[in-house]
Amino acid sequence: GNLKTVISKYVVGCDGARSLTRELMNVSMESLGFKQTWIVIDMIMNLQERSLPDRTIQYCNLERPMTYCRNVGRRRRWEFAVLPGENPQDFLLPQAIWSYLERWISPTEANLERQAVYTFKSEVAETWRKGRLLLAGDSAHLMPPFMGQGMCAGIRDVSNLAWKLSFCVWNGHSEELLESYQSERYSNVIEYIKTSNYMGDFVNTLGSFKVSNTVFKKKDGTAEMKSIEPKLGFGLGDLQDPLRGKKFPNINLVDGSSFDQYFAVRPIILTNISIEKSEADFGNSVIFTKEKSDLDSILKKYAVNALLIRPDRYIMASLPINRSDDEKLFSDKEYDLLKFINANKSFLA
Repeated sequence: GNLKTVISKYVVGCDGARSLTRELMNVSMESLGFKQTWIVIDMIMNLQERSLPDRTIQYCNLERPMTYCRNVGRRRRWEFAVLPGENPQDFLLPQAIWSYLERWISPTEANLERQAVYTFKSEVAETWRKGRLLLAGDSAHLMPPFMGQGMCAGIRDVSNLAWKLSFCVWNGHSEELLESYQSERYSNVIEYIKTSNYMGDFVNTLGSFKVSNTVFKKKDGTAEMKSIEPKLGFGLGDLQDPLRGKKFPNINLVDGSSFDQYFAVRPIILTNISIEKSEADFGNSVIFTKEKSDLDSILKKYAVNALLIRPDRYIMASLPINRSDDEKLFSDKEYDLLKFINANKSFLA
């Protein structure tokens, strides 16, 4: 295609594991210990397909670990590990592929769409920002796919970064705001990478490896795995606030609509107390939970009278119930930030 030149104040490199942006920034990757070669096979099933599982399955096979993925429409994916001493290219030949998949399908039931060699790695970039160049997604961090969190982590990156860039570009905010991007996201994504590593070890050792601290024994003797929800790392807000950096849930409001449908582009305060006009002009950024009973129950769950929620849906500050209503809602830092936001609410609306 034709080359085009684009003038921009910032560039965010979301250009994957072999990031050109990262290369131009001269940023190296730090290994977190996991590296394996796998074969990935994509198939398109015929209309009269054999009944296959309607879910993703990890096969903890000690001889050869593998994964089956029920993808969109008639697409199905198989992934299997290449063992030490084997040549990955040998597995890309059609006869080798069909021989391996014969327990599931035959050549008359599907068309081979794609076969590739993937190297599953766990790595993180040492620096995510240099001046006006930034990294996000796989260009900033890599993890094995056993949690299905690679793209999710990239979405969390851009959710954290987008509103901060918006404030800098459109609202004249200091670029110091961008310094909180890596510090907040780094420790969060590291937890997902480490847990993905543990799960990879689990898949590859037929269940003999304990998967982090996410597996809990129930009273009936069975085990249950719960998703991790790490908080944001050091950055905006008071680290002494126990709710600061926690993810706020996307809930349905009493009218059946989604919370994010209305409040996904601007910071807001949720409160169940009255705010006098003389205290501050909060404008449309205040949501009174008495009008939204679902939100009122959330405040009761957190044992607070108010929450300041960022555009990326993380909690920045909270007002515990044991504080009197006539105290200032938040520390000066959050209070000033909210006033700044409301001064630009015509852009945020």
